[in-house]
Amino acid sequence: MGRMIVGAFSGISVTNDADQNIWAITAGSANKIKIHGFELYSASIVAEILKLELRRESTAAAGTAVTEENLDEDDTAPTATMITLDISPGTPDGILAAYQWEQLGPLIFLPTPEIQPVVQEGGRIVLNLNSVLGATTLMSGHVYWEEL
Repeated sequence: MGRMIVGAFSGISVTNDADQNIWAITAGSANKIKIHGFELYSASIVAEILKLELRRESTAAAGTAVTEENLDEDDTAPTATMITLDISPGTPDGILAAYQWEQLGPLIFLPTPEIQPVVQEGGRIVLNLNSVLGATTLMSGHVYWEEL
């Protein structure tokens, strides 16, 4: 097993832009990454349905950097980078999962080992919001991945 990493974010302010990445991870040039799972929570008190896609993108993401944490403190530094709130998403390069998420409950993705997405060296995986929010909403969550 490779290095296990978590990228967590708390209270990010997601706007009512119709196309943005809640989070994006770019694999390092020397390591593939395997997504082990993610969770997303909303502070919304309105039962609003959002369209989300877990997808690969072929161009770089630009947003707010997340400080990734090794789950084993003895591991070397992660080579992948994670950002949140990319309001200029890249070109989609394959949808891996699509959701109609009702924000009053969590969105949890914990795939079995056989269906864990793997991203090639230098590749990108994102959670894209492609519907308009009724109003700016605070979201929190985390992503677990393995560097291979």
